[in-house]
Amino acid sequence: MVKFRKVTVGVLRTNCYIVYDETLGKGIIIDPGGESDKIIKVLDELNVKIEYIIATHGHFDHVLCVDAVKEYTNSRFIIHEADVKIMEYSKIWVSGKWVPPKPDILLDTECTIRVSDTLKLNILYTPGHTPGSICIHINNMLFTGDTLFKGTIGRTDIPGGSFKQILKSLEKIKRLPRNTLILPGHGSFTTLDQELKYNPYLSKTTLGTS
Repeated sequence: MVKFRKVTVGVLRTNCYIVYDETLGKGIIIDPGGESDKIIKVLDELNVKIEYIIATHGHFDHVLCVDAVKEYTNSRFIIHEADVKIMEYSKIWVSGKWVPPKPDILLDTECTIRVSDTLKLNILYTPGHTPGSICIHINNMLFTGDTLFKGTIGRTDIPGGSFKQILKSLEKIKRLPRNTLILPGHGSFTTLDQELKYNPYLSKTTLGTS
């Protein structure tokens, strides 16, 4: 059975997720954006072997403690190749001498990553908030990073953002089952059904809209 635990971390209250196969004790970490000690404490409680650390995009509040968690778990870091430069840009927002983590695996297309028979990650390419934003679809759950939030969407008025692209990405999300649980990078959980009803960006998006 696949389960998840949310750990809210960092100055921007980022939702970091530990998603794991309860039977085999294998899992992944999505968006470790700070406070590695909090994440590691939960890992110890769950007794989960982490195979991958995956960033939904390259902003500092989603990758800040990748290296610390990676060292503890001896796992591999995955991000879309289009967001490597975004990680470099994020240095300006971090005090001190933080160095962006080096990816072990670069995504360049949509794919499926298999952790176990029950834990399969379907990677959706969803640019707009950043050029390399992805969403991770696991069973009836969609981890949306900063692409889709409850009632709204991610900013596109920052370097690498594109309102036209995020609208196309939302169209892709809209094709998923309506009972899909939306697990965003910040804020509360929601469902695709609720967003289709009440989120103005989903109810009005049209593929190709500029």
